[in-house]
Amino acid sequence: MRFHELPKATQNVILVTVVIATAAGSSTLAYVHQFSITPFQLALCCAMCSALELLQIELTAEKSRMSLSFAGLLGVVMMFGPATGALVGLVEGATGNFVRHDPQTHRRHFAMPDAKKLVFNTFNHSLSASMAGLVYVWAGGTVGWVNQNAIVPALLATMAYFQVNTWGTAAVVATSKQLDIVEVWHENFLWTAPQSLMSYSAVLVGLWIYSAMQTAWIVFLVIPPVWVVYYSYRLYMDKIRHDLDHISALNTLNNSIITSLATAIDAKDHYTNKHLSRVQCYALAISDHLGLCAAEREAVRCAALVHDIGKLGVPEHILTKPGKLTPAEFDRMKQHVAIGAAILRPVNFPWPVVDVVLGHHERWDGLGYPNGLKGEEIPIGARVIALADVFDALTSDRPYRKAMAHEEAYSYICKHSGTHFDPRVVEALVSVMELCERQMAELGDGEPEGLGDVTIHHKISDEVMEQIARANSEFFAMYDPSQNVRGTFSLDASMQAVIEKVQKLVPFDTCAIFLEHSDAELRVEAVSGMYSDLLFGMKVEIGEGLAGRVFRDLEPVVNAPASHDVGRKVPYTQTLELNSSLVVPLRANGKTLGALAVYHSSYNIYTSDHARLLVLVAEHTANTVEAARRLQNSQDLGLTDLLTGLPNARMLNNWMTMRLEESRQTREAFAVVLIDLDDFALVNETLGHERGDDILREAAAAMQNCVRSADMLARYASDEFILVIPNSDPEMVRQLCHRLADSVASIGRHDHLRMGASIGCAVYPDDGLNARELIEIANAHMYADKNARKERE
Repeated sequence: MRFHELPKATQNVILVTVVIATAAGSSTLAYVHQFSITPFQLALCCAMCSALELLQIELTAEKSRMSLSFAGLLGVVMMFGPATGALVGLVEGATGNFVRHDPQTHRRHFAMPDAKKLVFNTFNHSLSASMAGLVYVWAGGTVGWVNQNAIVPALLATMAYFQVNTWGTAAVVATSKQLDIVEVWHENFLWTAPQSLMSYSAVLVGLWIYSAMQTAWIVFLVIPPVWVVYYSYRLYMDKIRHDLDHISALNTLNNSIITSLATAIDAKDHYTNKHLSRVQCYALAISDHLGLCAAEREAVRCAALVHDIGKLGVPEHILTKPGKLTPAEFDRMKQHVAIGAAILRPVNFPWPVVDVVLGHHERWDGLGYPNGLKGEEIPIGARVIALADVFDALTSDRPYRKAMAHEEAYSYICKHSGTHFDPRVVEALVSVMELCERQMAELGDGEPEGLGDVTIHHKISDEVMEQIARANSEFFAMYDPSQNVRGTFSLDASMQAVIEKVQKLVPFDTCAIFLEHSDAELRVEAVSGMYSDLLFGMKVEIGEGLAGRVFRDLEPVVNAPASHDVGRKVPYTQTLELNSSLVVPLRANGKTLGALAVYHSSYNIYTSDHARLLVLVAEHTANTVEAARRLQNSQDLGLTDLLTGLPNARMLNNWMTMRLEESRQTREAFAVVLIDLDDFALVNETLGHERGDDILREAAAAMQNCVRSADMLARYASDEFILVIPNSDPEMVRQLCHRLADSVASIGRHDHLRMGASIGCAVYPDDGLNARELIEIANAHMYADKNARKERE
């Protein structure tokens, strides 16, 4: 096992043991030079070096300090030898651990030291002093006497002290923080070398003068330059600390902004709630296990939060689609990677965040997107995010499937190791999963504190996050194309669509739609939930009950007793399980149609927000309900084709008039498709009109099976049909036309007929602004299709 793979406690014990053993060895070696100092001089040297040790300057490394004690120790080893220096170093090293220095106020106070640090610092200072003394002696320096011959030995002793002291401290700092020791030393200690050289110069000059003049007062000449060294470095470190605090504050602000925005994006879709936090946890654990460098780890940390930011450019109906995406939809979804990279590129991250975001959907076998990178061509950070992202997706509930168990997800990623995922990254995930699960269990629903050094000090409140998620859900529920109410032909179908839309937005146990039945009363025309059988068809006089009062006053009623309405049908001997109610008026074009009501078993459950949503649903759907009711009431006027049972040209004209009025207000496009049965006259001539009528009915039924309830299919002429498709996109219309043609081709085979259909399409408002223009354009496109098909035959 390598040293960096050992537990931190074991690494620190080994380092401290090595320092103590080395110090003991060097001190023993220094002892051969014996002590040439009196007890008074020894006490004076210890006091002087301890006092200089108190003049500490905080460095940028974690809890590392620089002091002027070196100046005193250098003088001691030059005047009294290595053994004395080792002994004084022990005392001076221990003294500094009992005093804490506040870098802000520069005040000092007594504090009990950590035992491990006390032992390490004591023996590290002793080791540094003894090694400096030995180098001084071995280089030819004379103990007790300083002249021009001591310049080089003293310089070498200074270098020895500096190297031993700083490298020992850097080793402990690097081990405790799992950093590279060379980087720690280079960034935090190399630049302090001038302080040692200045101290060396001052001590050398002072001792040289002392040796020449033999007077102890010369020490006062050394104090000013030494103090200048200390004070200048203190000012310098104060300036650096201020700049670092400012940079740290800016980084914290940037991290908080990025994290807050990413969390808000995460909250848009409740299916992936906390997805970013979990991905960050997995990715950082994998990065640490793989030993990624600091820049790569920072890139992973940031990219884990913003890798999905490009989904801002993907339509909501694609993001939240409950089924499998079509090829066109998947192509649109794939664009979120490039969109995200484009959003992040102006930020100018100091780490390769953009490359990680751009590559997190690449595959190890080169079949990913957007650039088809393969193997090591993919940035390592992108490979890490890719696996973390997929693993969390597999183990989370999504619109199209339930979450997998972790064991099943493990099997999936291991199966795709070497194809979809980097095998080395897969092995790392399996190794760190237990750690990740423990960390996420400790965090619960909170933000990932300590995971990537990103902490929102004031976390976005759960209420705000819920509002963001609810706003997105409201939008999709209100405008979900699969739950479109506009254009629904049947009154029953339109009212059922209204109830389904309400169900997505407002909680209820029973939902009822009251429509005006006569000048004096309302009638329940649609109901869902509890007591449906009892309530359907129930009549309420206008002005009575909740629905009748809302119809009259046009004011919503919130949390009134449900018994005012439901109690009319529930026997008094039976306990009524509905308690709260929310009733709003149903109005279209300035006319009151009825009331939309929901009831719940809980008390006072409905809020003003629920009332706003129900009013919005009523406003959004009332016109369609009224149109469907009008059309249903008009069926007795001959608006149905008697042969096929489809709406006839007259009903089509009425319906398109209504459709055009709505589209002019909503600016929503719709398509008009004209279908002509090829050579149908030959069918009548060959098989007779009676069989021809049968084939027309079969063709109408086959086409009816292809369209949605929101679409309008009508018989326009003898063998021509028109289909109106609301809220359609070109790809969907194209696919629908293919299905219509295939359905027509499937009939008449037992008569040995080859039926076919020529189809043309026009889109409002691009191809026309009224029914006549749209049908003419569709007719022209139909004949073009017919001619093209004949040429192919």
